[in-house]
Amino acid sequence: MSKSVLSRVGEFVRSLFPAPKPAATQRPDLSLLAAAFNRAYANRIHASYDAAREGDLTNYWANADTFDADSANSKEVRQKLVSRSRYEIANNGYSDGIAQTKATHLIGCGPTLRMQTNSEGFNRMIEGQWHLWAKAIKFRRKLWTMAHAHDAIPACVIR
Repeated sequence: MSKSVLSRVGEFVRSLFPAPKPAATQRPDLSLLAAAFNRAYANRIHASYDAAREGDLTNYWANADTFDADSANSKEVRQKLVSRSRYEIANNGYSDGIAQTKATHLIGCGPTLRMQTNSEGFNRMIEGQWHLWAKAIKFRRKLWTMAHAHDAIPACVIR
């Protein structure tokens, strides 16, 4: 009797979860998918690079060359770029403001020393002496000046 009840329960469970059907041997028709794809992308913008076009910008690109970075930035070219960058920062308020802002954000209130030995008293003593030394030699101002001067040199020139 219990066997027939169990077989009925098994049939009921199998009816809830039918066995998966075997995969079809024919390939699906992709024409509907292709048509949907074409409809979706029919109005898509086809873009290009302005720099690759011929026309109004031809004179703009007249001095473009195919040198690698080392060949294009010879010593003479680097010296000219440095002098022009320094001139621009010295005579253009916007450029100088950018350089000052970058230097101020980079240096902030200056570096601080943080000792991490096991002796808290020794750590405080060394940190205090370092702070006095940095203040005496105006270390923050020197770092700020270096950061500001660094902005006068183009990034392609730094080696």
